[in-house]
Amino acid sequence: MLGEFTTTLGEFSDGVAGVCHKRLWGFVDISGGAIVPVQYGEIRPFSEGMCAFKSAYDPWGFVNRDGVVVIKPRFEDAAHFVEGLAAAKVKEGWGYIDLKGTFVIKPQFDQADDFAGGLARVSRAGAIGYVDRSGRFVRPLTR
Repeated sequence: MLGEFTTTLGEFSDGVAGVCHKRLWGFVDISGGAIVPVQYGEIRPFSEGMCAFKSAYDPWGFVNRDGVVVIKPRFEDAAHFVEGLAAAKVKEGWGYIDLKGTFVIKPQFDQADDFAGGLARVSRAGAIGYVDRSGRFVRPLTR
């Protein structure tokens, strides 16, 4: 099956790799079998059992390894899940959503990096700080 595809997204992540055919993306497992059909305009790598996707000019949403949309497309941009949270962007800015798509750290940042060790680097108006998983600043925004 892999011979049908023209490009791969990269290395395997969570046991799957992104593949591209005629400018549309999907995912295959290690054996090369399709697990998420080639149908999306853009995808992010799988992480914690989900990946962000979008179709053409539609918003970003999340799909699971069964190809089921688990978080409906509604984000301007989205990252992958790390430590149970993913950075997601809406009109108000970047915030963090949980695995159900609920903002647990309200959208307020110009930039929001992945969590590592329970902390994430964020920025707003040129100032940089660090928040914990509850959104509490452990290092305030400073320039």
